[in-house]
Amino acid sequence: MTFIAGCGVLVTTTSRRGFTRRSPLQVLLAIMAVVTALQLVPLPSALAELLSPTGFAFSADGADIAGFDQVARISVDPASTLRSLACLIALNAVAMVALRLSVSERGRYLLLASVAAVCGITAAIAGLHALVGARSLYGIYEPHQAGPGVMGPLLNPNHMGCLMAVGAVIAAGLLVYPRQRVALRVIWGCVIVACVALLAAAQSRGAILALAVGTLALLTTLFVQRTQGSTVKRGSRSRREKFLVTTVPLTIIIVCATTSALYVGADGVVAQLENTSLKELDVPTSKFAAWRSSFVLVEESPWMGVGRGAFEPAFTRVHPASAFATFSHPENTLVQAVVEWGLPATLVLCGVGIWLVLFGVRQWRDGPLAASAIGAIAAVAFQSNFDFGIEMLGIAVPITVVAATICRPSFKELRPARLRAARGFRVAIALVAVIGMICLLLPMTTTIDEDHRAIAEEPTTERILESLERHPLDYFGYAVLAEQMIKAKRPESVRVLNHALRLHPTHPGLHRLAARLLMRSRSTNQAELEYAVALAYSVDMRGLLAEMASTMPPDRVAHAIA
Repeated sequence: MTFIAGCGVLVTTTSRRGFTRRSPLQVLLAIMAVVTALQLVPLPSALAELLSPTGFAFSADGADIAGFDQVARISVDPASTLRSLACLIALNAVAMVALRLSVSERGRYLLLASVAAVCGITAAIAGLHALVGARSLYGIYEPHQAGPGVMGPLLNPNHMGCLMAVGAVIAAGLLVYPRQRVALRVIWGCVIVACVALLAAAQSRGAILALAVGTLALLTTLFVQRTQGSTVKRGSRSRREKFLVTTVPLTIIIVCATTSALYVGADGVVAQLENTSLKELDVPTSKFAAWRSSFVLVEESPWMGVGRGAFEPAFTRVHPASAFATFSHPENTLVQAVVEWGLPATLVLCGVGIWLVLFGVRQWRDGPLAASAIGAIAAVAFQSNFDFGIEMLGIAVPITVVAATICRPSFKELRPARLRAARGFRVAIALVAVIGMICLLLPMTTTIDEDHRAIAEEPTTERILESLERHPLDYFGYAVLAEQMIKAKRPESVRVLNHALRLHPTHPGLHRLAARLLMRSRSTNQAELEYAVALAYSVDMRGLLAEMASTMPPDRVAHAIA
């Protein structure tokens, strides 16, 4: 995708036309990319320690333990931040191409139609998987974690639900767009039904509410256009007669089919909504508790954040419930921005975001196309308060394309001096996008999950150290390394295990290892405490209790359990 976006930008270099000013969408994505790039720049140790004292200290200790040279930078997870930067560059390229296509009404229609078509195809693929009872994606990939409720191109039900909400809202707007054939309206009607059916099957509360918000924004915009006037001509009397003969009956059929689809999945949807209550605010494993813990990271690194994409390894240290549930994202876009980019950058991004919203809303007169774009953006913006989705390219690319249709500045032929600068900028974006694609193919951007699976399959010291260099604050590598050292009875195992415990203080397996070490050194009292902590944070205690019974006196075991 990154390569295609770069090629798309490169094709535009021959054009003599350009924008008279920057689109707020371009400015927003550019600021994100620049701030993320700054987090990867090597800094003097004193400056890095000043901006992020806690992250710098943990990275320095980890480098000393693992035996590699520390590169002082803001990000506490360089591999994840570099990966995020490559994705942001790709989004900049996508935005540039989409903005150029959106200057004409035909171009805007094709962009929105493409997004709706992709959503419809995604729903069809998921439907086929459900029809055959598939447990792997395309019969090839089997999810490593808990299987999704609906097997499809997006495995997470929240992501799938978000994309389906976008597809349903856009298709609904395209359904009432006048300048198209009846056959295309039938297709958009089918897309609506398919997207709503899959959304109901995904049973994502955030996506269900996002669909309602997006639909409300769509209908409100269409109503205001109808009463206040639209730039799209309504057409002749014959067109209005066609509206009564074709659009109205088709809409009735689609509403009935959509209602039927919702009715089929109503039990799951109602159950999900009924499970929503204020009691979740106090549940330690809920996202609300994760939001509260996230602000510890903000207090530690308020100026530049922990690094884009570095939330997961930094979070286990500050969230006690990490023993029971891990969070790769805080599931709130604003909280994530503050944690990963810092307060100053987040304030700037919020200001540009407000500019983008005001700029886009001013395009409300642009008929059903603008209404569908406004509705889709409203849906994603709402869900981003409760789930994470736009952090993934599967959601970010479609919503960037949609935003481009209402964030387009004026377009004209450029003067020679400005044309040369514009062409140079386009070439630079294309080259950077290609470089980003290459980076995504190299080991330097290996994800934490990929490294964990690789270490679990072959826990060699070399592989562990490579992972730690990419992810300095990831406890898992230090935990496996400590376990190997304990088995080999190496004295430095204590230091490695202590560092792993600092990075994940509530991991029951780490406290279990500590208890074994203490029992080996005859420190029974301390071992009892470690076993007690391990019990407190364990889900399945049977193996742990059996180990305690075989290594400790009965009274000690009883005291640890109590």
